Amino acid sequence: MESIDPFISLTRQLSKRDFVAHVHGYMFFKTPLCRPQVGPMEYETAMFRSDDPAIEISTLPAWAVTAIRKRAGNPFPDRISVGRALNCDVVLRLSFVSKLHAHLLIEDGQVRALVDNNSTNGTKINGTPLIPGKATRVESDDLVSFGELDLTLLSPNDLYDRLIARR
Repeated sequence: MESIDPFISLTRQLSKRDFVAHVHGYMFFKTPLCRPQVGPMEYETAMFRSDDPAIEISTLPAWAVTAIRKRAGNPFPDRISVGRALNCDVVLRLSFVSKLHAHLLIEDGQVRALVDNNSTNGTKINGTPLIPGKATRVESDDLVSFGELDLTLLSPNDLYDRLIARR
């Protein structure tokens, strides 16, 4: 995942139409975590687990995006693989994301559905767990969760609108 700063700069330089032509493709958009207060702070020495998803997610940029597109040489042009493995099209290097976590199904150049690949920590769309192996419709502005990582799927038009609101 990368910082949104270059994309915000593009919104200052380009019209919405030109931005969409430049970005041309869906993106996953990550916003900062909102953590509820859990009570008074304690001052005790505590050990933490390195597999704690909150610790791993906190190492990502607060606001971030990642392009959803095929990597050169990857087979199956109608699907985009998402997972921890470096040979996936969309790589999410977090321990709670499975090596091959899910596939996005592409139709007419648009992301149309999401399939959980029997991942260990599951995949959700707008909080609803997916049934492994079953294609589930997904649209721009849907919240997609890969294990503990929540990302918003955005079309270039919707990304532009979010970034304009953020500026």
